[in-house]
Amino acid sequence: MEIRKDILHQIRTIVTSSQTKAVNSVDHERVLMYWQIGKLIFEEEQHGENKAAYDTFLIKSISSEFQPNLALAFL
Repeated sequence: MEIRKDILHQIRTIVTSSQTKAVNSVDHERVLMYWQIGKLIFEEEQHGENKAAYDTFLIKSISSEFQPNLALAFL
């Protein structure tokens, strides 16, 4: 028995569409994540002023907290 070519085409279309939707969903969530993190940092650094004072302790501290632990890489 032979598989009809239109069935294979439909399956490929479904798979491709699902992959595209998955990538778009991840991209959307990533943008929301970065926006929320940026908003938190901005509000913390702004301290009620009209302009935030960047390049302060907060950003440097956050950055160092999220660096990979090199000791764990050797486990």
